[in-house]
Amino acid sequence: MIFITETWCKPDAILDATLCNGFGYEIHRCDREGSTAGGGVLIMVRNGITHHLIASRNFSPYCQIAALNVINCDKKITFVLMYRSPSCDLESFSQSLRFVGEFFESGTDCVLLGDFNLPAINWRDFTWNNRSIQPPGRKFLQFCTEFSLAQLVTEPTHNDNTLDLLLTNSQSIIKYVRVLPPFSSSDHRMILFKLNAVKYKIKSKSCYLDFAHGDYNAINECLMNINWRKVISESKPADDCYQYYVECCLDLISKYIPVRPVSTISYPYRIRRLQSFVNALYRMRHQRGLQKFLRYSRKLNRDLARYKLLEENRIASSRNPKIFYRFVNKRLKNSSSIGPIFNGDGVLCRSDIEKAEVFAAHFRTFYNNSSGDIDVFCSQFTSARLDFLDINSEVVYRTLSMLPSRGSFSPDNIPYFFLKKAALGLTAALTLMFNRFVLKGVVPAVWRLGIVKPIFKKGSKFEVSNYRPICLTSCTGKVLERIACKQIGCYLSSNQLLSKAQHGFCHRKSTNTALMTTIPIWQKVLDDKGYVTACYIDYSKAFDSIPLRLLYVKLEAFGITGSLLKFIKSFLSARIQKVYVNGSYSSSYSTPSGVPQGTCLGPLMFLLYINDLPNVLPAGVNCTIYADDCKIFTINCHEAIQPALNALQEWSRRWQLSISKTKTTLMLIGQTHPRDCHFYLDNQELRVSHSVSDLGVTYTDALSFEDYINKCARVAFARSNCILRAFSTRNLDTLSRLFATYVRPLLEYCSMLWSPSKKLIIDALENVQKRYTWRIFARNGLLRVPYKERLSRLQSDSLQLRRCILDQCFVYKVVFGEVDMDISTLFSFSEFSGRTRGHRFRFVLPKAHSQQFRSCFMARVVKIWNELPVSIVQSSSAAVFNSRITKYLKDRGFY
Repeated sequence: MIFITETWCKPDAILDATLCNGFGYEIHRCDREGSTAGGGVLIMVRNGITHHLIASRNFSPYCQIAALNVINCDKKITFVLMYRSPSCDLESFSQSLRFVGEFFESGTDCVLLGDFNLPAINWRDFTWNNRSIQPPGRKFLQFCTEFSLAQLVTEPTHNDNTLDLLLTNSQSIIKYVRVLPPFSSSDHRMILFKLNAVKYKIKSKSCYLDFAHGDYNAINECLMNINWRKVISESKPADDCYQYYVECCLDLISKYIPVRPVSTISYPYRIRRLQSFVNALYRMRHQRGLQKFLRYSRKLNRDLARYKLLEENRIASSRNPKIFYRFVNKRLKNSSSIGPIFNGDGVLCRSDIEKAEVFAAHFRTFYNNSSGDIDVFCSQFTSARLDFLDINSEVVYRTLSMLPSRGSFSPDNIPYFFLKKAALGLTAALTLMFNRFVLKGVVPAVWRLGIVKPIFKKGSKFEVSNYRPICLTSCTGKVLERIACKQIGCYLSSNQLLSKAQHGFCHRKSTNTALMTTIPIWQKVLDDKGYVTACYIDYSKAFDSIPLRLLYVKLEAFGITGSLLKFIKSFLSARIQKVYVNGSYSSSYSTPSGVPQGTCLGPLMFLLYINDLPNVLPAGVNCTIYADDCKIFTINCHEAIQPALNALQEWSRRWQLSISKTKTTLMLIGQTHPRDCHFYLDNQELRVSHSVSDLGVTYTDALSFEDYINKCARVAFARSNCILRAFSTRNLDTLSRLFATYVRPLLEYCSMLWSPSKKLIIDALENVQKRYTWRIFARNGLLRVPYKERLSRLQSDSLQLRRCILDQCFVYKVVFGEVDMDISTLFSFSEFSGRTRGHRFRFVLPKAHSQQFRSCFMARVVKIWNELPVSIVQSSSAAVFNSRITKYLKDRGFY
């Protein structure tokens, strides 16, 4: 297919036959109307490609559009070719965008391409390059955001400007895009792109086990009648004992768990009959005319829309939240199946078995084949000892009862749901079996088997490197892992063995605490005219590359010995994995190193392995770690960073972890920071960035969050439009619930850190909710309801008020120990005599020298917190505090 803009064709001057000249192409064109020369668009489609023209329209002499549908291996793709002259007025351009928007609203895969003459737009982050962008540019950016379009042309196409664009709502249909030299005498470069012609498999009807409606009374009775002490004896191998347990469970599942067919979308009989009638009319349209077909097609569309609306209302009124969110996720999320990928030779693999083998070959490279034979000494961290697990019936039953109620995948086909519902009958068996395994230091072979599912991260879906492996292991084994993790965690906590710098997988810590322990302090340093030197360390495949022998050395240093250490060694050694892709498995491969990420023990083992990392840093160098994300920083002392990097490199080499030098980056924060600084890691100079993404939050070297906030608003705006396109319901409660669940979290993640003070940015965030609520009220014909009243009817609050509440809730949690943070790093308590009014947890208001610091967390929250009544501050829990402060703020005019 060939797409051409600015054809300069006239209907009477150049015929289609002249254009195709016998080359075997079909011509579709839209020439400029009127006497003015120029403009026009043309699409040439090679014979044999199934397609049909759906639009050819002039919106003005300076704006033309041609659109057609192409059937790509039984899947329809809509192509819209557009030319917009620089002389095109805003009204005509707006009309053309509304017209194009109808194609995107239809739900099909669409490609919009052409010459738009909008040079001021920066397509890397969907912003404009200067403040003088014209209204058409702003209008087009809003259009792209509304329909979540990706712009795939990354190079200039005319001089230094990107005027020719390729936009789509489904990047997976585009294999690649290249910018080529201009054709003939044209001053615009050509764009070459290739589609993925993939035949989509039709899933055959299958059945599933309905664990939610099993007869668990009968199952528990059968399990309690088994003499487990006789079966699970010390003389039998672990695999034999576990195999008997699995066979008993699977036998009971086959007897008492019903089998249901997988439900497919089945319309009522009258709609199916009408569909058949419309299809028959289409086949006979030449004999009976097109009008009857169009009339019944409109009737079919109305009936389908009515059925869709009734189905949405039925799901919304369901009291089961799982049914509701399963339904919503089907509407909003793309298929989780993995499409074609490139193998190591650049060949596109289409079969699922081929893809599984390609992933297996890639994931196998993550592991460290070194046996860890380097002699290392690790001094003891404690004199305490933990050499066994206290496993009794009460512990096992409580753990089973707290399992999630879902049918999780398990290699032995015994999911969490069955274990939870059959907890009463399984407690005795699992208590005996777990004690046997831990005391003997053995595990059954199936517990060492991992089924790996590739999870897409970002980038091209055709590159195997853009997927990360998640290991699915035995659910029964994870019950014992949960027990072990809890008891090991209590042991570490009671002996204060875990580093305070670590925030990942730790009780009362999170990404919020990891960010709030550093960035507010940096903001205070910058306000005092100081500077910060920060280095963001990236470890390559850290979880998978840990040498097991060195891990065991670390565990012994923590006092984990005896049968418990022997059990952990048995659990981690001799593991094998298979990759699962769309129902197909790869061949098995061994994992000589690392801790599996899909297990409960794996993350805890990783934390213990890197726990002493902060101890090697020189004095004056601080460190914050979240799992394997590590950042080190100094305040007003950039010279200390290089010795810290040297110490980190030496520690990493000793413990055989690899630092990625290309992904490790530095940021020189503050205007007073010396700029002629160079830092090296293993003799390679590290790059200096002006902005970084730190645990999902992006900020600049001036600690500005504006770009991050604008991005959040764009993503949330696109998500809200996606919801409104996916759902036809007018139910305000349902639509408000969708926004609160799927959009609002995007706008509130760690908002304590970046809550804006500029009205322009506050309004940009608020407009996401304001526009969404206006549109859902407009669906019900309520066009003139003010924003404040809309929020009242929806029993919701403004985003600005919610950010204020989140600020105060975080302060409450820090003060009363619900999050594990040292409050002295953020606030200083004022003296409390007991004779003054107010509560005794008031803070000293920090002195601010700049407006930026006045609006940051440390200074922003103090005034409201100090004015709170004692009855609110001394609430019994964070939930009670939340409700009380919401009422308090609303009573004072917030909404």
